[in-house]
Amino acid sequence: MLYKIDNKLTLLGEKEECSAPYVLILTSEEYAKKDDLCGFADVTIQPAEHARFCKAERHGGILCGTFVIPKKKSTEKKSAFSYCITEKALLFVDDSGTVSSAAKLISSDVTWKEPSVGHFMQDFFEFVIMDDLKTLETIEDKLAELEESVLEGRLDKFNHKLMLTRKVILAGSHYYSQLADLLQKFIECDIFSASEKESLSIVYERVKRLLDETRMLRELSMQLGEVYQAQIDIRQNQVMKILTIVTTVFLPLSLLVGWYGMNFKEMPELSWKYGYPAVILLSAAIVIYCMWIFKKKKFW
Repeated sequence: MLYKIDNKLTLLGEKEECSAPYVLILTSEEYAKKDDLCGFADVTIQPAEHARFCKAERHGGILCGTFVIPKKKSTEKKSAFSYCITEKALLFVDDSGTVSSAAKLISSDVTWKEPSVGHFMQDFFEFVIMDDLKTLETIEDKLAELEESVLEGRLDKFNHKLMLTRKVILAGSHYYSQLADLLQKFIECDIFSASEKESLSIVYERVKRLLDETRMLRELSMQLGEVYQAQIDIRQNQVMKILTIVTTVFLPLSLLVGWYGMNFKEMPELSWKYGYPAVILLSAAIVIYCMWIFKKKKFW
């Protein structure tokens, strides 16, 4: 697909010639054919299928690199694509459909007073991070739910849920860090004019705020892990407290059993007809007394 960057982004027909500034969007199969590349015939672009991060590299008067956008929902897939930028033109090689979706949205919603590649890139970056704040708010809500479940004592599969959420936060943190570095290189590059750099700086500040938000969520998830561990420790302490009380209550009874288990001939209780019920009553009295002491001392 070939778009002309005018007051609006306009899709050109197959027979219409390229006129700067423009945006060319190809699939990897179309790019491999090397047909009708509109000024990018001599450019070798890096395939994005094995790309792991967002980057930008300067080659003469051309800025090339890759975008890798992590999945923001469980139903989505990670999208990756390559790009090449000159002062008057932009080439995307994308099999994910992300760039085509962005171009359609920009062409229907955006107008420019100063049409240029840099101003298109500003709106493209805006499209890339469009719903990210909502995504981060959703993650924050999940962390709040996990915190509530911990404080209420519902700890089933907590570590599994927290680990999955942390993975999403960590992926977002790396992504926004790379995006901020990418924008920084765009701003420092002499391909763009002063007004274009100013527009890109606005997006750069938004990406930095998103990065700060992910770092805050990361710290919150770590604190939540500490709260979970504290709850586990409290449960273990409760168990140990109960075991200690039970052991303390039955320790005198163990002494009593050991005492009368010696079976000496001269022990009068062995031949006393009330000896058995007397020991039962004595044992019950010891248990009741110990329980009363624990209750009085507020040990439980």
